[in-house]
Amino acid sequence: MCGLFGLDASFTLFYDMTPRISALELAIDMPCSIATYSARTSGGCRDAASAEFGSHPPQLNKLIATFLGVVWDLGSQKSAEGLTILHLFVIILGNILISSIRMLIF
Repeated sequence: MCGLFGLDASFTLFYDMTPRISALELAIDMPCSIATYSARTSGGCRDAASAEFGSHPPQLNKLIATFLGVVWDLGSQKSAEGLTILHLFVIILGNILISSIRMLIF
């Protein structure tokens, strides 16, 4: 689903098309690392994901709301710890989509 979101964001950026997927409505987990993705067993995947994200991986809609928020507190900082470049890129795409939707509305 994160790949579809990236494709939709790319069409919005490069071809000036209206976004089809709302970033704030996506309650999906962020992409995992290669080590987590390439695990051979479900237990290995669970262990790698727990080591990477803790007990709950961050969700896209919550991260975008955090980065768009006015207040940056300790909870915001804690949710941003451990994000990779891929995570930050997806968050930036979400922020761009939200701003392009707002420009269409106003």
